[in-house]
Amino acid sequence: MGGQSLSFKDIARGLPEGIEVLAIDFPGHGWARGECIKDFEELINLLSNVLLEYLGDNFYFFGHSLGGILAYRITQILEEKNIKPKKVIISASPLPHRIEEYKYLDKKSMKELVEIMSGFGSINSAFLDNQTYLEYYFRTIKDDIAVFLKTKVDMDKPIESPSFIFYSEEDSFVKYTDIFEWGIYGQDVSFVKVKGDHIFVQTEYEEVTKKIIDLL
Repeated sequence: MGGQSLSFKDIARGLPEGIEVLAIDFPGHGWARGECIKDFEELINLLSNVLLEYLGDNFYFFGHSLGGILAYRITQILEEKNIKPKKVIISASPLPHRIEEYKYLDKKSMKELVEIMSGFGSINSAFLDNQTYLEYYFRTIKDDIAVFLKTKVDMDKPIESPSFIFYSEEDSFVKYTDIFEWGIYGQDVSFVKVKGDHIFVQTEYEEVTKKIIDLL
């Protein structure tokens, strides 16, 4: 929530040659222009349609946090069209059936949300005193929270594509004791333990990259 494609630059740099990385910025995020989308299904429809232009016969999905939920739902939609990723990596993502537990985020002030996000290490300390940056970041987070809280997946259609759930026992946002419930969402689900707090894709990118290479 509030993230952008540059969050994955260190991982992308560490992958072997010959692997093309398509990092996605939602409207209003990073390099993408336009107004932020505030509805889960609207964002899913946009991403699903755009991705069809890029996917070949040999592709993988990696989604972190909210992105993992989106990757899962998009996989459900693509599998209905008989288009299947080789593997789906869902990283530090809350359980779709536990979204109600995160309703508290909707009532947080800018200061409270910034404290939560900076606790993960996801806000560069150089920006914490920059009011203009924080107000921009806050708007993006709020819109993404709206998307997140409207999460809707088809619980009756566990995905067929092999899925790998990256999790950390140090994650202060997603309880690792719940993470194994991702097992009900797929027909072939494995769990991969890493280090770090919620944004381990940035703080522990070397370990995460190695785990991804192992799966590739």
